[in-house]
Amino acid sequence: CDASIKPAGANERIKAPALNLVDKSGCEDAFCGTFAAALHEKFPVETAVRRACAAAALTATKHGTYSAMPYGADIEDILKKS
Repeated sequence: CDASIKPAGANERIKAPALNLVDKSGCEDAFCGTFAAALHEKFPVETAVRRACAAAALTATKHGTYSAMPYGADIEDILKKS
């Protein structure tokens, strides 16, 4: 799950962390939910997109949907590593 944003007219591509894909079910939900939560928490848009991409990538490493959703600490950990 990569994403593109256009801050101040420039186009920036944000790459998701490279992880082993197991199941893409729930990735979109993880992305949207994490993006919305990050904006609600007043993160800048770029940071919200990075968090959302990480959440979607982490979700794809497990089978299922709800059970595959990452916790905030998991997102923080993967962002520190990438």
